[in-house]
Amino acid sequence: LAAELNKNNIHGKFASNQSDAGKLWVTGYLSNNQCYTIENYNFQRGELWNEMQRYGIEYYWHYAPNEINYLRIDPRELGFETVLKFGDYQIYKVSY
Repeated sequence: LAAELNKNNIHGKFASNQSDAGKLWVTGYLSNNQCYTIENYNFQRGELWNEMQRYGIEYYWHYAPNEINYLRIDPRELGFETVLKFGDYQIYKVSY
C-alpha cells in the first residue's frame, strides 16, 4: 500500500477504520503520511466528522476485506471522493 500511495502522490494526514494500528503506522511511515487512529469504535458519524475536521484529516483509508464495512459508515455518504483502490483498501480524499 505504501508504494501505491507514493506512486500516486497521496500524502498528508489520514485516518482509517483498520483496527491494526501497527500496520497503519508502518504504512504511514513508508509513504510519508501522518496517521491518526480512532481510539473509540462506538461513535456516531457526526463525531467522526468533527474529529477529522479538528485534526485536518486529508485522507480516509477505508479497509473493507471481502467488502465488509467494519465502520458501519459509508465514506461516500460523507462526500468523500475515491482517489485510489488497492487490494482491500479504498482511499478517499476528504472534503469539508
